[in-house]
Amino acid sequence: MNVAHPAKNDHRPVTPCNDTCVERRSDLASVTCPYCFEVVDLYVDPETEGSFVEDCAVCCRPWTVTVSRDEQTGELIVDVGRA
Repeated sequence: MNVAHPAKNDHRPVTPCNDTCVERRSDLASVTCPYCFEVVDLYVDPETEGSFVEDCAVCCRPWTVTVSRDEQTGELIVDVGRA
C-alpha cells in the first residue's frame, strides 16, 4: 500500500484567517496508483475518514482508499491499495 501526504503544489487561493476562524486542513493528496504507478492528485473531502473505493484517473482500475488524520497535527494521511 502507498501512503500519501498532502500535495506540495496545491495552488488554491488562500483566504486570510483571523482569530475567529479555523484554518482548513489540506484536502489534496498525491498518491501513486498501485497498478499503473502514475502519481495522481486525489481530492479528499475534509469531512472524510475511513475507507472507500476510487478508480484511478489514469488507468481506471479500482483502489481501496483509507483516509485518516494525524491526531496531534491534523495532517491528512491517505493509504491507497488495490481493491
